Amino acid sequence: MQRSSRIARASQSVASMAVLAAFLLALPQSGAFAKPKTRSALARLVVAPVFARDHARHHARGKLRRDRDRDGLSNRFERRHSRTNPRRKDTDGDGFNDGREVAAGTDPLDPTSFPGSSQPPDEGNPEPPPPPEPEPEPEAPGEEIEEEPPSPTEPGEEPPVEEEPEEEPPVEEEPESEPPPPPPGPSGCTDGATGAVTAAQVRSAVQAGDDVCVTAAVGNVNLSSLGSRPVVVSTDGGSIGEISLSSTTDLTISGARFRSITLRGSHRTKLLGNTIGGTQANRVYDQLIFMPETNNDVRIEGNDIGWTLADNSGNTGYGCRCYGTLNRLRFVGNRLHDLAADGFQGVGGSDVLIDRNEIGPVGRNPGSSEHSDNIQITGNGTNLRITNNWLHHQGYYEGSGTANAGSTYIHGGSSNSLLYENNLIETAQGRTEICGLGTGGTSRSNLTIRRNTWVDGGRAFSGFPGFEWDCDSGSGNTIERNIAVDPDGGFALGGSSSAASFTSNIWGKESVISLDGGGNCTSADCNPPGQEPLGYRKPSGVSW
Repeated sequence: MQRSSRIARASQSVASMAVLAAFLLALPQSGAFAKPKTRSALARLVVAPVFARDHARHHARGKLRRDRDRDGLSNRFERRHSRTNPRRKDTDGDGFNDGREVAAGTDPLDPTSFPGSSQPPDEGNPEPPPPPEPEPEPEAPGEEIEEEPPSPTEPGEEPPVEEEPEEEPPVEEEPESEPPPPPPGPSGCTDGATGAVTAAQVRSAVQAGDDVCVTAAVGNVNLSSLGSRPVVVSTDGGSIGEISLSSTTDLTISGARFRSITLRGSHRTKLLGNTIGGTQANRVYDQLIFMPETNNDVRIEGNDIGWTLADNSGNTGYGCRCYGTLNRLRFVGNRLHDLAADGFQGVGGSDVLIDRNEIGPVGRNPGSSEHSDNIQITGNGTNLRITNNWLHHQGYYEGSGTANAGSTYIHGGSSNSLLYENNLIETAQGRTEICGLGTGGTSRSNLTIRRNTWVDGGRAFSGFPGFEWDCDSGSGNTIERNIAVDPDGGFALGGSSSAASFTSNIWGKESVISLDGGGNCTSADCNPPGQEPLGYRKPSGVSW
């Protein structure tokens, strides 16, 4: 009878998934739900909770079904529910294994959907609630419901994995008292990857078109001049020094530990979920991500980037020094910290997105004359968006204030559009300056600064507010619905007020507003009835 109940529950789970699948397939083929992004987001919202529930049932009473690829999902669950590959721990190749994606509610079949990705559902088209699950039919006394046989494989699909019998001994679970591994560390290698213990083996495998699993400290690796190589390089207990990537395209480096990387003409490169840089005990002088030339359609997402030193050359210690032509760069969901030079410096190219990153602390080390900014924009193409970031502790090294620089510097001399929106900027020795450095002149056009919050900036000097407007000319500039508060009044006008439109901003001392733990302003002045709120609002999909 116990076996009968298990079989009945499995059948009911399959029935539930069938109803959900029918619901998703029945969505109209035109309008909002015809958009792949919307349908994918809907699938994640509706199906992921059922995946998690049914997978938990498979683990009931401490027994795990067989899990060949060790992604935390049983073979049966992958074959019947998540539709992921039971022989490949990361089916969609985005750097996060299938079990982690199911637990996070992201889509393990969509490489653009992963924990920490910045792809929320379409806000203009709210998704309907999932359909109700059918009521299970009562089980007749003594009756056993037979499990349906596995579906036949489609052409080119791997055959289903044979399951172990029910008598398989349970897998021992981790003790509850053991802490989880610190994110975002390397997540391991793709199934079937070629093992490599030397730099030459890494290059040879990539040249052959194979995924690579580095299992030893291999030193610097040259992956230049290999043409298009749509393969994945990862580490599992190993590490890589500096990676040189020139005229090699379509490469993915995911779940890897390496010191730094230089890209030149390496279009469509993906850096996903890596740990890049040194350690607290062993900082490095590298420019951790260096892109001085044209690299189009690069994705840098979900990485931990940190622990540098800087000398006096001006060419060391950066997080991402990305001033080349970088059309359609996506720099999203990264954590940049403990950097002795700029967190992010750039950026040429059009349609660049810098979104949902944590940048800080940054500050020069003793003996260095480096000018260390959270973000420095030396120039930009059209449609640069700096949104939803948390910038903090500019001018701090090992917990102590070290030198004034910029929480954000935006140079003058450009009329290309730039949006600086919904960023939280706090605890800075220096401040945010627009046209302040004078590089490129003090004229700027088509700049929008809106709904940001500056708190406790300009700590290095008295009478030094945390946000300063220094542009003396320009057109199409808008500064609206911002908050800037610190002991010196929050805002300073160093340029011309006629060079921008200033609307509905709050400047003053910190006592004029109240912030909650997420940095959101809770004061009535920040939340006028029937209007858009003022200041930063903590975005979805961030770890802070």
